Amino acid sequence: MKKKTKIKMLILIIFFILLILFLILYKIQKKDFAEDFIFFKLFSQSKQNQINTNDNENQIYKYYFDFSNKNEISTNISLLETIDQKKLINEKIAPGTEGEFELILQANKDINYQIEFISQNIKPQNLTFSIKGKNQKYQRIEELAEELQGNVNKNERKKIIIQWIWNYETDIGQDIQDTKDGTTLKDYRFHINAIGREI
Repeated sequence: MKKKTKIKMLILIIFFILLILFLILYKIQKKDFAEDFIFFKLFSQSKQNQINTNDNENQIYKYYFDFSNKNEISTNISLLETIDQKKLINEKIAPGTEGEFELILQANKDINYQIEFISQNIKPQNLTFSIKGKNQKYQRIEELAEELQGNVNKNERKKIIIQWIWNYETDIGQDIQDTKDGTTLKDYRFHINAIGREI
């Protein structure tokens, strides 16, 4: 009887050891999965959520600015990435090309936002910018900052579409400038800085 009891006790001890090992391994795997998920989320945010998506058969770059955990978010934009692919000429911006990109602002609180731009190289002289839904045209990207400020409500997604176009064949003087800019410039790049303050 004693021998059978010892065997039963031994089996129970082994069973509990295996059960404990199983639970430890399960928790480790669960933790690793959570860490991987958090890392992926942070990595995605560090790239400023630049996403190239299909929108009505046109490629449009979307830049996400989530102010839930930070007050200032910066990224760089290349017009070559935002160009209308149907009007792409020799893999560069050129007279006759145009494009657009979308800024998406959101937060888990009410915020007041302001968006600033800083050119990183020379802009073609006849390239202009506009905000979709408004008639105003801007010669410099920095001028958009006057319009790009306001409020975003808690959990709202505010969408702003910036359009650009390099018109050509407007007059002889501008055609000469277009030719000059077209031969020296391949792309126009600028820095965008979005600031959100809780209200």
